[in-house]
Amino acid sequence: MASSTIALAAESHPAESTPDTRFAFELAMQDRDDGNLGAAIEAFKSVLQTHPNLNRVRLELAVAYYQALDFLRAREEAEAVLHDPATPEEVKARVQAFLDQVETASRPHKFTPYISIGTLYDSNVNAGPDNGTFPIPGGTITLIPEATERRDGALNLNVGITHRYLFPETVAAGRDRAALLWLSQASLYTLQHFEENDRNLDIATLSTGPSWIVARRWRARANLGINHLRLGSSRYAVYYSLNPAVTWSLRNQRTELTADLLVQKQDYFRSAEQGRDGTYTLAGFAADHLLRGEKLSTHVALRGFNMSADAERFSYDGGEFVFGVNWLASENTTLYGRVARRWTDYDGAEPAFARAREDEQDRISVGVTHSLSQGPLAGWMVRGTVTHTDNRSNLGVYDFARDQVGITLERTF
Repeated sequence: MASSTIALAAESHPAESTPDTRFAFELAMQDRDDGNLGAAIEAFKSVLQTHPNLNRVRLELAVAYYQALDFLRAREEAEAVLHDPATPEEVKARVQAFLDQVETASRPHKFTPYISIGTLYDSNVNAGPDNGTFPIPGGTITLIPEATERRDGALNLNVGITHRYLFPETVAAGRDRAALLWLSQASLYTLQHFEENDRNLDIATLSTGPSWIVARRWRARANLGINHLRLGSSRYAVYYSLNPAVTWSLRNQRTELTADLLVQKQDYFRSAEQGRDGTYTLAGFAADHLLRGEKLSTHVALRGFNMSADAERFSYDGGEFVFGVNWLASENTTLYGRVARRWTDYDGAEPAFARAREDEQDRISVGVTHSLSQGPLAGWMVRGTVTHTDNRSNLGVYDFARDQVGITLERTF
């Protein structure tokens, strides 16, 4: 759209173009292609200061503003070309199409409902050990059957809506200008087992907060959230969270680096869980890289976490490493895999064992997503995932293995 508009506009006022002007223009175009939108905008404006009638430059400036999410100024520059009597009619038609595109993108309010529905098989619903007898100082401990490995199937449903408010004016961010958005989300998730009903889970989530975006350079957010959890037939916990993050895009536009922080206040309702009340903190870095050909991407993350709970036996420190791969196998199909290792050291001793718990956990997931383009489910995406979890602990009662197989239908409206 934008490039064809510019190509037709190149014939406007050709006599005013000089070698120096063309050189400055090409440098501005290169800056824009490299993602240096702030520098490109200043360079286009500099050319227009001496050659204000060069409509090609003005339209390229409009495109740069559009890419920088500065829709107000993109509209102003494009309308200047549209209302110029010297602009050919065929160019005006393309400029109007570009303005329609700007109008759609710049609407302040955008609501996006979504839904997913699926089924899940879980070989170990309660993350229990495969046997129930363990040695402890002075004897043995025997678990009740319900505390050992239990398998079951389940149905799950997730419905929600996101709201984006786009502020009309951009804000200064160094040499660049950042688009300011306010993003909010509300969702309801339910997992209903066929037999193990005490493991049914319901989560109501609300989150809101500002986001800043400098296109092709960086973006940041600062979300506040609340999660209300029900386990079985009663209230389980409520989590209050703050989740800021910053993502930088490198010059080649193929690599993104993200630093994120999660601070979460956890309050539990059941008397048996009161010692778990406390503050959970997670911080770390992630890198996403798009390989040449743009069909294969990788994700690497390293994070540390800490739980400061009322009871020492529920307080812990640890870390996690994640590596993932996505492969665009076809236009509608993506294959993905993920490997994660997590290690956790608890502060206080487990009463029955007279020593603190130390865990290592490996999790491997593989899956496929396929977007349906025909038939009654056109517009929906089907996702299939297989996950294996292996948790190893110095206290055998916390050893467990778990296999989960899930299929979901998802759609964003």
